[in-house]
Amino acid sequence: MALDEPNANEAATLVNGIEVLIADEVKDHAEGRTIDYISDPYQEGFTIGHKRDTCC
Repeated sequence: MALDEPNANEAATLVNGIEVLIADEVKDHAEGRTIDYISDPYQEGFTIGHKRDTCC
């Protein structure tokens, strides 16, 4: 992930309240994804998951 200006083949989309640029050719694969930030003793950073990854 990076901060960038949109290219001609990208569209701005809100994911968890964060505006991201998604290329047209991968837009179908991005549907239902979530962006989160985690920090624990083993890892720290952004994660991209799927809504079905969350548990009850």
